[in-house]
Amino acid sequence: MLYISTRGIQPPCTPSEALRQGVPADGGLFVPQTIPQVDQDWIRSLSSRPYYQAVASVLELYLTDFSAQELEEICATVYSEANFGDRPAFLEQLNPYNPYEHLLRLDSGPTASGKDYSMMLVPPLLSLAGQKTGDGMQQLLLTATTGNAGIAALTTMADIENFAVMAFFASSGEPGQAEQEMRAACGHNCFAASSLASFEELSLEIRSCLANRELVEKLKQHQVILSTANSLSWVRIMPAIAYYCWAASWLYAHERLNADEGFVLSVPAGNGSELVAALYARQMGLPIAKILVVTNRNKGLADLIRDGSYRRKQEILRTDLPGMDVDLPMNVERLLYEILARDSNQVTMYLNDLINEGIIRLSVGDAAQIKAAMEAVTVDDRRISGLILSIYDRTDYALDPQTAGALSAYETWRDRQKIDLPAVILNLDSPYRFVQTMAEALRGRGYARGRSRKVLISELEQEIGLAIPDIFSHMAEQDTIPLPTVKKGELSKTILEQLGIA
Repeated sequence: MLYISTRGIQPPCTPSEALRQGVPADGGLFVPQTIPQVDQDWIRSLSSRPYYQAVASVLELYLTDFSAQELEEICATVYSEANFGDRPAFLEQLNPYNPYEHLLRLDSGPTASGKDYSMMLVPPLLSLAGQKTGDGMQQLLLTATTGNAGIAALTTMADIENFAVMAFFASSGEPGQAEQEMRAACGHNCFAASSLASFEELSLEIRSCLANRELVEKLKQHQVILSTANSLSWVRIMPAIAYYCWAASWLYAHERLNADEGFVLSVPAGNGSELVAALYARQMGLPIAKILVVTNRNKGLADLIRDGSYRRKQEILRTDLPGMDVDLPMNVERLLYEILARDSNQVTMYLNDLINEGIIRLSVGDAAQIKAAMEAVTVDDRRISGLILSIYDRTDYALDPQTAGALSAYETWRDRQKIDLPAVILNLDSPYRFVQTMAEALRGRGYARGRSRKVLISELEQEIGLAIPDIFSHMAEQDTIPLPTVKKGELSKTILEQLGIA
């Protein structure tokens, strides 16, 4: 297995080289040269193994210069009971009388976020890749975040030898829980800052830093490899492919899945890693009948899927679904590349239009292809409290806002299509991360006003009977202190300053 760039210029490289480099020098994104294929027997076999072995089996298909033993040892350490409990990535039926709706529970990791499943693999995989390439350098990982990815990156890589991470938070200007979690997670090798730039602007600036040859070479002179912990890096995509394979194996094992009909996957759109992974999982052979892309009012990706066109918004709306407060994820490049038959020239043209003019206008044929590959469903985030309460009343599940949105999107699609297929709803977050929104949903508008986070967390636990993850029980007692700020266009300067490089 070799890796190539979506731009088609950089020569193919080994999996280890792709992981260490993060993104190609030609400005594109790494993808496998060929997509490995699996059959129903292979998928079914995963359900008889522990989760860590299932993940290792998927990684073996993509990391062919790693041995099976190396991957299994890494996965056994990462997906241990100490990190993810005794049921990692388990499927849970929402209603005993409805055999179709299932939550894929990804909220059991150290930061109670689905990002843990991919982020915790980053240090061991990149460390081993470094041994295989023999570069002997420190790895500096940049990440843009609306919260979860930055928290998971800082928590995972704090104080790990030969790694440093810099997380840049797209802030509303008011310090909140996400900044508090990021500050608390920082180790001696971590730097976290906020910016009034949008997530897209921060992502573009990080890509600009990664493509800045002068910056990259200067860091190499100081024995530092510049890369990213965002899902621009392929290392963040593979673990999501793995939990989709695991979900399909569970559906087969419990006789919920007919391979001829397939299942529906409802994915909250954000940075796009889960969405891209769903596309690759289907290309591998998973019977995914429909991929639902769930957006809020920041619906640039939905516009591209529905209409074949996108125009960059001047301002990102801040909502109660912060993971969806992304207009167009940078992983749209991989989506276009795969959906448009890996046409590098066409993808480069579209991406140049996006970067230079802030627009994408797909041809009629290309628009039809992306519309056929997935379906966009927009959730009104202003009604999310009502959705949370409605779901709680009929299922006894207190879902976080983004999972509630993904479930509502599936039910809207199902009622419109009048089709009953098994559905997998991504549950990427804990309700305790959104304690103010949950309080207002379950107890009425205005209830959270004047009440401390500690009180709200305690009351939510009493209401829903769900154990408080450690990360939130610690947060409840700490004051919110704003992160240092970084101005737009100053990421390169900040990187050098933090490393003490003139």
